[in-house]
Amino acid sequence: MTLSCSRHCYAEVVFRQDIQTWIACHRNAFEFFGGVPDKIVMDNLKAAIIKVVLYEPLVNRTYREFAAHYNFVISPCLPGHPEHKGKVERGVPYVRNSFWKGSEFADRQQANISLIDWIMNTAGLRIHGTTKQKPLLVFETIEKQCLQALPITAYILSLWKNADVRRDCHVTIEGSFYSAPHHLRDEPVLIQSTETVVRIYHKNLLVATHLKTEPGQRRTINAHYPPHKVAYLEKTPQWCLARAKDNGPFTHQFVDVLLTRQHP
Repeated sequence: MTLSCSRHCYAEVVFRQDIQTWIACHRNAFEFFGGVPDKIVMDNLKAAIIKVVLYEPLVNRTYREFAAHYNFVISPCLPGHPEHKGKVERGVPYVRNSFWKGSEFADRQQANISLIDWIMNTAGLRIHGTTKQKPLLVFETIEKQCLQALPITAYILSLWKNADVRRDCHVTIEGSFYSAPHHLRDEPVLIQSTETVVRIYHKNLLVATHLKTEPGQRRTINAHYPPHKVAYLEKTPQWCLARAKDNGPFTHQFVDVLLTRQHP
């Protein structure tokens, strides 16, 4: 990320371009600068722009919420015109040749520590080819005061997904399964996933809320099943034994044997 006036920059080594990484890099950059620009110009990568059109691009909902929380305008480049963000494009080969070329790092953490040191003590103190000034000096004396303040409250990352409720009354997000009311089977719903909670919406109405679970696990509310399925689920071994006991000791003993015997 390169600031327009000073050309002071923030850079970070990452291995992914998903929405979580995209948001984290923005947040780290804003904290590094100590403020938020009014407008961000970016490429049309999928983490930001879902559908590229000339006048009304479809913005990733999570990124749109993040921009609203930090109060900046999303301004994607026109399709096929990376020169619209030329100030950051020209900085890429500089980082590659001045910092990265010939360097070796034990891991990503070490690389990022060295990268910030390079930004502050090399890139920030050089005479910029266009402005003929030191980026860090211009940033500290002029541009920093023009940035918006960081928000007081932390941003809660939400991932959104459109899905259909399956025949087993569950939806899938991030590899986990969450139940939804049975009358919505085969209906489209919108799923919101945060760090702790998963919410399911149908036609903008909240229809289910679950605590988040690990990938591969299930969260099921029995009331989401049809009534006859709920009745079946309630007939646990303990329920069967209690009913058998009402019929007499021999019935209870017989049912107990059926429930505890080992089947080949």
